[in-house]
Amino acid sequence: MATEAFNEAKQRIQRLPKDGVKDPKRVLSAMLDNLPPSGRAAIANETIAFASDDELKQTSEYYVHNVFKPNELFFHFELKSAGGATPTSTPSTYEELEVQADELSGSLGSYASSKSLERICFPRDNFKRVVTQLMSQRMPQYLRPANSIPAPTQTCHIVPLALAQHGSSDQGILQASRTTWSTLYRLFPGLESRMIGSNLLTDINNPRNLFTVVETVHSTFGRFDLALEPIAGQSNLYNIIVWQDGAVGHILPLLPNNRIARLSNHGDPSVPLPDPYFFEVHLVISRILHASGLARLLTELLEDYCEFHSLASDGSTNIPYSTEGA
Repeated sequence: MATEAFNEAKQRIQRLPKDGVKDPKRVLSAMLDNLPPSGRAAIANETIAFASDDELKQTSEYYVHNVFKPNELFFHFELKSAGGATPTSTPSTYEELEVQADELSGSLGSYASSKSLERICFPRDNFKRVVTQLMSQRMPQYLRPANSIPAPTQTCHIVPLALAQHGSSDQGILQASRTTWSTLYRLFPGLESRMIGSNLLTDINNPRNLFTVVETVHSTFGRFDLALEPIAGQSNLYNIIVWQDGAVGHILPLLPNNRIARLSNHGDPSVPLPDPYFFEVHLVISRILHASGLARLLTELLEDYCEFHSLASDGSTNIPYSTEGA
């Protein structure tokens, strides 16, 4: 994008007044600083186009409710083995995005069981956690090194499974899901080209979107407190990124000293390795959540809500912001 447009957008955002704990200035600045070029261009153009502070606040609200809040909450539902319905998003302030959402109807089918996914991904990943290299309890006994101690292992979706909306018949929920996907495609154009099938569920359950982790890393990755950064020019090699303002103390001793993860296929060569672009999308969302302060806010709101309320088994609970500024 043109440097002039980027600088103009930054200056416009800086003139916004601070507004509560969910500060639109921080949210839009974090997006402008961390999105890929096409996403930055979209945010810059919107920022310049909207003259009033209220319009920019609505812009920030749109992305919080349709991208960052769903991704944060959906990973929680996945970890709890709940269904895939999304909290209903607030109405879009952009008519054209709603039109795009209507076009992304997508069919939703039955999803593969976690056991079948494990049977595919565990051998590929050599029955080891990608991040920690701890051995899975599912590794056959004859393959285990002497005196090794296994630990619980799970398959982890990079793009959350719940975003596929399997099993939901609620039209409001499905429309909210379509809005989320159309917005993600707008910010991350490479994501749409990788959703190659007619069924989002099939694409999300593809081994390209799965990797093997220990349970504690799964939850930390799902809270966006840990991410894998593709190393430029190195195939299937990743920097392990952690955010110290998140709940990461319990996993730090498990990480390799060099904070590098290498992915390789130890099983059926026809089973693909995780797509680096999915890790890149997760990394960018993580950076925006932490730079904007949304990571802590959304985690605290979810924890507070769960303490006093029960979540719907289909994941459809709409978790409100508990403070005026949130």
